Amino acid sequence: MLWLPTWDYPIASDTSLYALLGESFWTTSRYAVLGEAHGKHMPFHAIVSFPLARVFGYSLGMKLSTLFAGLGVLIAAYFLLERTMGRRVAVWTTLAIALHHGFVVMTMLGSADSLLTLLFLLSLHAYLSAAHNRRFYFLVGIFTGLACLTRYNAAPLFLFFPLYTLWKRPKDLFSLPFMGGMAMGAALFSIWFIRAYLVFGTLTNDYTEELSVKTAGLFRQMIINIRYYLNPIGNILPVLFLFSFYGIWKARYKQQFLIAAMVAIWSLFLIWPVLNLRYTFPGYVLLIAFGVFGIQSAAENLPRLRTAFLSMMVVAVVALDIGVLCLYSYGQCNARLDRAFPMIPKNLGLTMEGFAMWDEARDWINTHAETKATLRTVGKYNARIWTQGIFRKDIAIIDEETDNCPVYTIAQDDSAYGLVVFQTADAPVTYVMKEECK
Repeated sequence: MLWLPTWDYPIASDTSLYALLGESFWTTSRYAVLGEAHGKHMPFHAIVSFPLARVFGYSLGMKLSTLFAGLGVLIAAYFLLERTMGRRVAVWTTLAIALHHGFVVMTMLGSADSLLTLLFLLSLHAYLSAAHNRRFYFLVGIFTGLACLTRYNAAPLFLFFPLYTLWKRPKDLFSLPFMGGMAMGAALFSIWFIRAYLVFGTLTNDYTEELSVKTAGLFRQMIINIRYYLNPIGNILPVLFLFSFYGIWKARYKQQFLIAAMVAIWSLFLIWPVLNLRYTFPGYVLLIAFGVFGIQSAAENLPRLRTAFLSMMVVAVVALDIGVLCLYSYGQCNARLDRAFPMIPKNLGLTMEGFAMWDEARDWINTHAETKATLRTVGKYNARIWTQGIFRKDIAIIDEETDNCPVYTIAQDDSAYGLVVFQTADAPVTYVMKEECK
């Protein structure tokens, strides 16, 4: 239900690339975008998402892909926490994850982070199962390799699992299942680098250049990142965030595996210069669990006030989640708050604000544009993606100059093209401009 309000918003940016990359892989056996070989975005999300994009169209198909991955995250998180922290923590954590603003947006955008979170949780499941049956180490390696083929931030798991095994299960470290599992995972991950060398003649790509060009320096970047991710709005919100410290302290002996795994999946983003809540969300699943455990532990110290305390915590967590869901995850809800509370900045710079206003502009064009009108997009990727289910079928989508007329453009700059024929009432103000026939 939380996913439905934005199901018809268009995909853009990285998600558009994933859709086109998946299409290229399945239809031409090349990992390319509009015929141009691609070496930045990892392939697994694109590959597994395209069958849905083929059936339901680029936009809805990619959104369904992350919706299903999100449902998988909830199921995997529940069973992981039930076996490690108990059923009560598992139930309440799963509900808290489902209401988390970052999680909801991830399922809406069609990005790779939901799939990464699922694979991360599955690798932890497999590792716990390997304590009783070493053959599960093969699954640990496979899930880790696939996670790395989804996003680079899973790469530290190849260091985490051997080090933790050396610490806690030294007899397993050189066993055939563990070594074989890690080798299988590394082999899967290495496919990406072998392909990069064969296609481009180098192992570097836009991500490595991003790290070297955008970084503020190792120590300064660490400080910047810590400050950013310690902001409760940027992680799991104040109540759970504060109690997570207490929960980690209380569980520091019994839950060393989960604590170490959480640190491992976050480690790359201690120094990465691009900051975003969804990058670190795999670890937030566990942090939410420790927040719930912390609240439960605190309640046990208040036997006479236990029910009242727990009720107050539930109300506080749900109220915060709903409030931030409105601001962060639903552009139209955000706009209503802007109108009701003038003191709130009109444009917070959040993704869904822009999508909501773009959606209003799109609806205006679909309603008012002449038959066989033309729409100019920004970028050739959008010109391809928006041909499916975004605009009326008679509207031509282009990304370049044309002799067609009239030509419409959607932009946040009212001086871009033609005369303004529509503008949104809410921020970020988005315009529909029209170039008449000459």
